[in-house]
This record gives sequence, structure tokens and C-alpha cells, in this order.
Amino acid sequence: AVQGHATLIRDKTVFAEHWTAGLDRWFPDGVDTAGLIMILVRATRIHYWDGEDEGELLV
Repeated sequence: AVQGHATLIRDKTVFAEHWTAGLDRWFPDGVDTAGLIMILVRATRIHYWDGEDEGELLV
């Protein structure tokens, strides 16, 4: 689980910088997909689980 502050990005240039071929399956119109938004999260706290191990990181 990640807790932090989010920014919504609607810039097609930024989408193109992060686009990978695997996304085409879900977004056939690519960066021109209507309503496409990228969410940038600046994490402040991360909680993790790995089998019986779990913990929390403050960043």
C-alpha cells in the first residue's frame, strides 16, 4: 500500500515518454485515448507484505 500526494497528468507528450508497447492492448488509440490520465504519486509512506514479513517505510 502506498500513501502520498498525487498529481494528475493529461499531457500527451508525457504519456509518449512513458508509453510501452504492452499498453496498446488496453489503449488501442495510444496517447490519443479519450480520458487518458497519468497519476504521479509522490509517496510519503509505503506498507509492504512479503509472506510473513511486513513493514512500513516512511519516505
